[in-house]
Formats: sequence, C-alpha cells, structure tokens
Amino acid sequence: MRREPRERADAYFRSRRDPSAGMKPRLDDRAVAVPLAAVLAIGFLLVAAATYQVSVVPAETAASEYEHSVDVRESFVEAADAVDRSATDGTVAPTSVPIGPRYPFRAYFVGPAPADGRLETVGPGTIEIQNASYRWSENPDFDGPVGLEREYETAGLRYEPDYAEYAIGAETRLEHGVPMRRSPSGSGIALADQSLIDGSSISLIALDGSISRSGGGSAGSTTLSNRPVSVDKGTSVTVESDGSDPLTLVLPTRLDESAWNRSFRGELTENGGNVANVAVVSGGAGGADRLRVELAPGTYDLSLARVAVGDGAAEPEPEYLYPVTQNQSVRAGSTVPVSVEVRDGYDNRVTGVDVTFSVEGENRTVTTDESGAATYEYTPSDSGSETRLLTARAPTAAGVEAPVEITFTVVS
Repeated sequence: MRREPRERADAYFRSRRDPSAGMKPRLDDRAVAVPLAAVLAIGFLLVAAATYQVSVVPAETAASEYEHSVDVRESFVEAADAVDRSATDGTVAPTSVPIGPRYPFRAYFVGPAPADGRLETVGPGTIEIQNASYRWSENPDFDGPVGLEREYETAGLRYEPDYAEYAIGAETRLEHGVPMRRSPSGSGIALADQSLIDGSSISLIALDGSISRSGGGSAGSTTLSNRPVSVDKGTSVTVESDGSDPLTLVLPTRLDESAWNRSFRGELTENGGNVANVAVVSGGAGGADRLRVELAPGTYDLSLARVAVGDGAAEPEPEYLYPVTQNQSVRAGSTVPVSVEVRDGYDNRVTGVDVTFSVEGENRTVTTDESGAATYEYTPSDSGSETRLLTARAPTAAGVEAPVEITFTVVS
C-alpha cells in the first residue's frame, strides 16, 4: 500500500543517518587500490633488479676486466723498457704490474669473485747462435774463442688472467725483449717494436731468476724488479756468418710465426734490412716452439746481456781473457802497461777476478778493476832472448785457467 508523505520523509532521513538502511553494502575501491599498487611496484623492482643482475652487472664486470687488461699490457711494455735499460746501462727500474681487476662495489647485487691472475716466469729455454764466428778486428793476434756455438739459458715472463666475463682477455707475455699478447690458440700481436735486430746490430737479452705471484683473491699490484747480472755498457763483439750458411738465431717461443713476422717486418731484407727469413718450428724443450731468425751474410755487432727478474739468479763467472795489449816491440829497460780483460760467457767484462801475469820468471797477480781489466807494468830486461812471451791466466767457470799470450820483441 502507499505510504503517506510523512512516512516517506521519515524513511528518507533514517537512510541518511544509517547508510545501510535502504541500500545494499559495497567494497571501498580506494582501500583495494593501495595494496595492489604496492604489489605491482615490488614486482617491477624485482624485474628491474633481475635485469640489472643478468645484464648490467656482467657488462660492468667485463668493462673493468678490459680496463685491467689494458693496464697489464702497458705494464709489460714498461717492463720491456726496464729490462732493456738494465741490459744496456745497468739501470735498475722496478715495474708495477696489476695482478687483479678492481670491480665496482655493489651493496645489493652479486658481483664476481675477485679475479686471481698470475704473474710468473716460464721456461726455461735456450738461445742459440748458429753458424757464426768472432771477428777480432781490434786485436788480430787474438785467436780465441773462435766459435759461437754456445747456448744461453733464458726464461720468459707471463701474466695469465682469470677473468669472469672478458672472454678475449688473452695472456700477456714478454719474450726476448718483446711484449706480446697471446691467445689460447697461440696467435699473438706485438705490443712494441722488437729490439733483437736493428740493422747490423744484434741484441740478445737472457732473463734469469724466478717469480710466481698471484692476487690471492684480491685486486692490487705487484712489483716486478729487475737487476743487471751480466751487463757491459757499450760493449759488443763483431761476429760474422760462418761459411755459406747464414748466421742464425734460435730462440724459444710460444708465439706463432705470423706474430714474429709482423714484429720483424721493418728488418726484413725485402724492406732493406738484414733478416732473410723468420720461421717458427715445433719441437722445443718444455713444449715451446723454436723461433729461427736467419740473417743475410755479413758482419754484425753482437751484444749479449743477462738480466734477473725475481729470485735465484746466479752471478756470471769468467770464461776467457781478452788481451787489450797486442804483440809489439819494446825497448829494453822501458816500461809498458800490459792489460787484459776478463770476460764471461756473455762477452761482458767481470770485476774482482785475480789475473796472474808471468814473464821472465816473474809472477805477479793483479785483480780486475771496475772496468774488468787487469794491468801489469812490464819492464823488459836487457838480457835474455830477443823475444819475450808474457802469459796471463785467470780461473774460469770450468775450473781451469784460460791463458792468453802476448809476445814482446825486445830491442836495444
């Protein structure tokens, strides 16, 4: 039945005081929207974090490792220069080598474990000089040593990285004064010009000693020290090819032939140099190959040196005597200085060696000075034969004396 107007008015005001009166209950849309937005935001953050972890973190890691590899290469170039200076003038110049890369700090993301690269000497191997003879133009009376069929033990220097992301982080090596990058396949590229051959000059540097250092699971650098062991500033000997066979250098290597050909490009005979052929052959000691460098016929200035890196380098020992004073005529009663040099197997002069001079029944011992020379003042008497033979002796590494003889013709 129909309500009266008053009843309808009362019902209206009751519904205003009690919202549930006269209508059905409903959900509050705003109360639902707040937690839903939070869930969506958290999901977005999780997706963004996962994307950062799997893409940005590896990319940043690879960038750090690439920068580290560049630093290692530069340090090996500096190390090559330092070794060359030690071999040339005896300079001691330590080099800092970065062992492991420094990764960015991340508080909420997982980075790689610290890279543990290793710096170490590798080898040893032997350097050979084949088909060569000394040419003693300064003293044609000197007749030995003649042959150069000698071997010189040497080592190489290697840094091997342990990168997490930088896949092409090849190892870095220093071989025979040439810093190079070497891939696992053996291919390489020189980081600086080779210094073995420069026109008619041959410079051979043997590395001695032992070093093995790693990062220990942390970033940082290590100091690579070097010191001259057998060095003689400005000293070289003249050598020449022996007969029709080419003078050949044979050196241990783990680099491929193309890398060495690129390094010697400027010294090839086709480019006006003296290097006739460069080849790498297998079958060397310890798994290393053999680099063969054949030179054009002619005479060359040969400089040999030994430089120590790390510990355990042995000091050189005398191998032969070189007479600075030549055969000559001398007036009886006058005094003439007689000098000989004590040299090691690298043709470098050795200090502190006792040399015994014997002539006319007299023996006199003189110690070599800082220049490796021993000098005896000889005054021939006015009696006896016209020809006097002076002999100088010194102990050698082989435990025997290496005598040289100088003939004096005494005139009145």
